[in-house]
Amino acid sequence: MRDRAALRPVQLRLIEEMKTSEGVGVVLGMGGGKTACALTAIADLLSCGTIRAAVVVAPKRVALSTWPREVSVWSHLAHLDVGILSGSAADRARVLRERHDVYVCGIDNLPWLLDELKGLPDHPALDQLVIDELSRMKNPRGTRAKALNKASNKFGAIWGLTGTPRPNGWEDLWMPLQIVSKGRAWGLTFDPWRMRHFTPLDYHQRKWAIRPDAIPALRATVDEWVVTIPPEETVDVPFVSGPDHDIIIPLSPAAARDADTMERELLVAIGREGSLADIDPADDELVVALSQAVASGKMSQIMQGYIYREGEPVKYYDAGKSDALVDFVADLDGEPTIICYWYKEDLRVLRELYPGIPNLGAGGSDAANEQVIEDWNAGRLPLLALHPASAGHGLNLQFGGARMIWYALPWSPELYAQTVKRIARPGQTRPVFVHRLLADHPYEQLRLQRVESKIDAEQDFIAELRGVL
Repeated sequence: MRDRAALRPVQLRLIEEMKTSEGVGVVLGMGGGKTACALTAIADLLSCGTIRAAVVVAPKRVALSTWPREVSVWSHLAHLDVGILSGSAADRARVLRERHDVYVCGIDNLPWLLDELKGLPDHPALDQLVIDELSRMKNPRGTRAKALNKASNKFGAIWGLTGTPRPNGWEDLWMPLQIVSKGRAWGLTFDPWRMRHFTPLDYHQRKWAIRPDAIPALRATVDEWVVTIPPEETVDVPFVSGPDHDIIIPLSPAAARDADTMERELLVAIGREGSLADIDPADDELVVALSQAVASGKMSQIMQGYIYREGEPVKYYDAGKSDALVDFVADLDGEPTIICYWYKEDLRVLRELYPGIPNLGAGGSDAANEQVIEDWNAGRLPLLALHPASAGHGLNLQFGGARMIWYALPWSPELYAQTVKRIARPGQTRPVFVHRLLADHPYEQLRLQRVESKIDAEQDFIAELRGVL
């Protein structure tokens, strides 16, 4: 568990900014620590009695996993009582009427939340609203955004968090800033505001261009209501990974049952009692035996959402990982990203989710792979599928992007480390963020611990050879 001393200077700056503001938009890149900042600020305001509670509105998966999980990552947040507004309307209403420090609501339930709070005018959650992924409120005619804008004056303070403040242009800033400022930012409704600052490009006024003379005034308004952290300030090392940047996905009931059965078979195969959670990832002989067992391969498949028989997937589970991937990539808003896969079925899923996604892996000709590498490094590819076995020494991918998602983890620390080094290498000019989509099961955790412990041991050994330790 991390303590407050682990917060970076830029995070401390943001925390103070939020604590002293009744309305602010925070622009901080993914992996920069927005969730920890907001929860720390909330904890501080709760402790001094400035607020009684806070409510967080976030994309569904982020609401269900990221926010509740964050309080268990930091020791200074562990005391926060988080209530999740999910399930049936009756379940959500029950939690809302219970006493919690932080209420977390999926964005799909936002209209319900606003309606409920109308009947609870003194509810503690009205003291503080946090909107995660504020840029999702960019549509000035969207039902949720309009409802939230109308209700914004009911909240004591509003913080909006985002990594993409204006995904498609200046027009996308109008509604987010209206919400966090409670209507004070622009002083006009959307259409008159657009007429004043933009010029229509077609007869039907479907496309608009900002007038150059309008930019200084708009920028001044943004500066008043938004705190933007440059990417180079969001991290203090060029490579960022670890639990703060992972996405934990619950197994479906069917997958959990099959995984438990397979776990028992796997333990029998390697001559162990207890559970996978009891295995020391540093026990080389045991982990090698485990990773080579037939049942281990089946377990790996279950973590991905299916199971093979005679070379073909014959059983599918609820698509937890693929759904989480879609949400995560959407939040990246076009940032070039490498997605690492393992099985053929993984690649099939990626191609179904993202038709035409280039693949750098086994089966492609040298000429085809070289073309993919060239296109990636030239910035022509928003997404790239990559098999770790095809990402060995000397492969340069650092010029096309700085973000990597592991859709499936390997057992091999070498494959993992070498794959990451394809973008975290000399020539990379941006902080590198590595994310893992992990099934919530001891098998997945053991595999991750094995990879990380071996990499840490190797780094310690190298440091010792250099006389650093």
